[in-house]
Amino acid sequence: MTNDSPSNSSSTTSTTECPWCGKQIQNGDTGVTIGPPPFHSGSETHRWILHEDCAEEWHTVAGRLRDLSNRGARLTLVEYPIEHGPAKLVES
Repeated sequence: MTNDSPSNSSSTTSTTECPWCGKQIQNGDTGVTIGPPPFHSGSETHRWILHEDCAEEWHTVAGRLRDLSNRGARLTLVEYPIEHGPAKLVES
């Protein structure tokens, strides 16, 4: 992982499903805790445990989404596909 990627690893104490890949993080496996966002700091609802490799992949994707947003492509390449899927945006 890079310096700005998630590094708060922890051993899980129960079986947890990784929301990124949908597979179980087994008891004793190392998971990475992500969140909550600063404006939800008191909420456990916005805290997730991911496999280490899933956290690295998420970090890469999140960075790419931020880049797209900074380039002005957020609505077309991020928001609309989240709400409606990408099929209607692809031109032949």
